[in-house]
Order: sequence, then structure tokens, then C-alpha cells
Amino acid sequence: MSVHSRSTRYADTLRTRSMPSSFVALIGPLTLPPNTRHTLRVGDAGVEQLMPPAQLVLLEVEDLGYCQLYRYTLDGTFAGDTWHQSRGDAEHQARFEFGDALGEWHEFVAPDDDSHEAAIEWARRMGAA
Repeated sequence: MSVHSRSTRYADTLRTRSMPSSFVALIGPLTLPPNTRHTLRVGDAGVEQLMPPAQLVLLEVEDLGYCQLYRYTLDGTFAGDTWHQSRGDAEHQARFEFGDALGEWHEFVAPDDDSHEAAIEWARRMGAA
């Protein structure tokens, strides 16, 4: 198969892929310290900076079943992310991290293909209710 044929086939695959399924859950007050802490390495020395405590989680499931679990505060500050092989693995990780503070998962379709901003806005509305 020529390089052109492979690249055309790859481009066709990208065009036919659907948007990831998105799920969001609020995180309530933690009664115990979280089981995990997310950090960000900054600067040349690789100093670890503690990320803020998450108040919502966004789970995106790709066509092949792989998932990304994103954490945010209600003001939209990024609070970490992890990759998972399946939705079940991602949900298990969230339950491990947040225990009973993890709220119910809600599926949603993001307007304008921006699931992150839509999840944060949804969480703001739900958190204020």
C-alpha cells in the first residue's frame, strides 16, 4: 500500500469518527483526605506544584473505548487528568480518589464540541442548585 493510500485511509477514518461520549459528575465535600494528589511539574528543576482539589470530573470515552478522566474546579481551573483503558476503569479511579463524595454520572452532549467548558458550566449550575 502506498503512503498516499495509507494517509487517505487515515484521513477518512478521522472524518468518520464520532465525538467522544461525555459524562460528568460533581464531587461533594470530602470527609477524609483524598486517596490521590495530582501535581504538575514546573520549571527546569521539575518542582512539583500541588493542583487544586477537584470539584467535578469529566469522563470522555473515545470510539475505541479508551477514556480520559479530567478534573476541574467549579471556576474552571484544571485539576489533573488520567488516561484509562475503559469507562469502567475510569469510573473505578474516580471512585477510588473521591469515595462517597463522587456524585452520580450524567451523560451529556456538549454544544459546539467543547465538552470541557460545557461540563464546567453544567457543574456550576448543579452546584448552585
